[in-house]
Amino acid sequence: MNGNHILLGIVMLAALILVFCGVLNKIAGLLLGPGDGGQARETISAWSVAAMSLPLVMLLLFTFWLPDSLRQLMEQAAAIIRGSP
Repeated sequence: MNGNHILLGIVMLAALILVFCGVLNKIAGLLLGPGDGGQARETISAWSVAAMSLPLVMLLLFTFWLPDSLRQLMEQAAAIIRGSP
C-alpha cells in the first residue's frame, strides 16, 4: 500500500470486521437458536465456536498474506474477465 492509502485500508478493514461480526452474530442465532430469557442458556460447544470463527480467521489470514499460486490464479481469472488472456 502507498502511504496515501494506509488510512483507507485501515478503515475498510475495520468496516469488513464490523460487517463480518454482525453476520456472525446472525449465523450464531440461526445455528444455536434464539435465547430464552427465563431459561438458562445451553453451553456452547468448542466445535460450534470453531466453525463460526473459521471464516473470520481465513479472512484475516488472506488480508495480510496471499500465497503466490493463489495470487497468480486470481490474476489469470481477472485477465480472462477483462478479455485479455
